Amino acid sequence: MVFTALTGLFAQPPTQPEVANSSVSTLDLTTGKFNKEFPFDKPFTIHIKGIKKSYRKLQFTIVRNIGKLPAGTKPQPTRLTPEMVRAREPVMTLSDWERPADGADITEIDVVVPYKLKFNGDYSFYADPYGTRPLTAAEKQKLTASLKQNDNIANLISELAKTVAAYPEEVLSRFRDALNLAADQAVKSVDSTFVFNPPANLPQLQMLDTFRRNLDNMNLILKALSSNQQINRSRFVTLQRFVNNIDWGYLKKESSEYKQFSDAIDSLNNKKDNLPPTTVNNLKSLLPAATRAITARDNFKDELIGDVVVPFTSKIEVLNSTYRGDFVDNANFYITLDAGLAGAWRIDRALLYSGVNFYFRPIDKSIPFSNYNTFWEQVGVRTSLLLGLTFDSIEKEGVRKGLILNNKALVTGVGFRILPFMKLNGGLLVHYRYGENPLTDNSRYHLSSSPFLSFSFDLDIKPLLKGFGDALIKQ
Repeated sequence: MVFTALTGLFAQPPTQPEVANSSVSTLDLTTGKFNKEFPFDKPFTIHIKGIKKSYRKLQFTIVRNIGKLPAGTKPQPTRLTPEMVRAREPVMTLSDWERPADGADITEIDVVVPYKLKFNGDYSFYADPYGTRPLTAAEKQKLTASLKQNDNIANLISELAKTVAAYPEEVLSRFRDALNLAADQAVKSVDSTFVFNPPANLPQLQMLDTFRRNLDNMNLILKALSSNQQINRSRFVTLQRFVNNIDWGYLKKESSEYKQFSDAIDSLNNKKDNLPPTTVNNLKSLLPAATRAITARDNFKDELIGDVVVPFTSKIEVLNSTYRGDFVDNANFYITLDAGLAGAWRIDRALLYSGVNFYFRPIDKSIPFSNYNTFWEQVGVRTSLLLGLTFDSIEKEGVRKGLILNNKALVTGVGFRILPFMKLNGGLLVHYRYGENPLTDNSRYHLSSSPFLSFSFDLDIKPLLKGFGDALIKQ
């Protein structure tokens, strides 16, 4: 009878939000969005769809967002600084995925997350080096401005100048790998969630050809000077060594290096040496050639950043959480309804009641208690405060009367889940009690309480209890 009575309390039992019973969150790489928040307190699966067929490998990382990051920085899975680790921890590395030889058409995969995420947490999910979104206009502007001062780009141009000198006909093919590496390092130094996706074919770089011609012109002038026997050999060797070691990525007209270059030329162009006019003209043309090379270098840097690096840079961070933005849905993780049977002191019968349980942390009832390892985790998921009402009146003439709603008692107490669906509770039934003096009338009563113990069942299991009650009745 008890089971039958409990199953009829509500036509539809309250349930937790759908995410609490789901162990799969889906990420669409074409939109960069999850379909729902991550489950908490249990391992789960991320279903990733929208994988481009050009993606050969994906590396996955989840980072919990805690505190505040250093200004202008965001963590990247493989390049986390100590400051970032303190700001966002823990860093959870997942298994890599690599496209199999017979998997050319794969566009969806499942990634297992073996970690138990914290409730009410914010997380960043990284798919590296792909799984990206295009940069916003503001991000492009920030990246462009930063790359113009970036050491990786400057060093790249310096190496390019050496490649032009050593391999004038192979500069572009040799430059390709260096470009990919330098561009990736450069964009990540600006924002560690940026990733450079090398284009299949480089666009035509007209300024690169101009820069190369100016460097070639300087080398031709030096070659012509080297054959002149009237030039001071030690000074010429010094000048040649200086030109070969120019750091073209950083050279500026107002720099001390440029001044040293000018002084080295002047030291050779000494009137006392009586140099031929052709040699004098060659020496005088060196500095303007260097100035033109600097201008071409700056134009090439702008072209490289604007036409290659920025257009092929994207962002890899995808944000998610373990809570919902809707207040009511989120509150359902903290509140459950149950019904129970209580035995109370000073009351001569058992009482059915229904109550609301308030937990101090979110509860996912689909997770077994064995998933919680520490004492305080066990206490948190099992213990709740109870507030409810008895179903029937507790009135007894001359002894007590109910507190509210047709002489019903208020149920207050603490509950402890001994099974996922069943709790042991203890507390007080709050009601009124008449005075013990038989000479006083029934208008004299005071607030009182009766201690109780009870067993209660979550109303989420109503279908189970109803089926069990029906089976008993049929028998």
